[in-house]
Amino acid sequence: MSETTSNPSLPASHWMGALRQDDRDLLSSYGEFIPAHPGQAVIREGTEQDNFYFVVSGKLEVRRGGALGEQVIAYIGPGEAMGEVCMFDPGPATATVVPVEFSQLWRINQDELLNFIKDNPGAGAVVLLATSSILAQRLRTAGHADALTPGA
Repeated sequence: MSETTSNPSLPASHWMGALRQDDRDLLSSYGEFIPAHPGQAVIREGTEQDNFYFVVSGKLEVRRGGALGEQVIAYIGPGEAMGEVCMFDPGPATATVVPVEFSQLWRINQDELLNFIKDNPGAGAVVLLATSSILAQRLRTAGHADALTPGA
């Protein structure tokens, strides 16, 4: 994939598909599209984190430190999200996220999201429900030993 981003937009994939196109366009204006290059961490485990990310394109790996050193625990691809816990409870990241190929991300922080919700309550409710669904799915699978959760 080319390492440029032209006229980025939030695609109607996964939870973003619950929003109408005009609401996705409006939401995108509250955050920002950023390039993520291979090997350059987007999120570092243990650092303060208050951003929510949506993967527009590319592939990233999620790594966690442990007794055996840093281990890859999951991969994240287009349409998936990361950092959703920190939208509700800003604090240290629980994992490191590093692109394995050029990726395009959309990022929004808690204040920007709150402004979107305040300015657009209907679409904001859809975003909150979708984010809650992501969290619920991750909680549901967290107890399974074979489940790899991509949250950061």
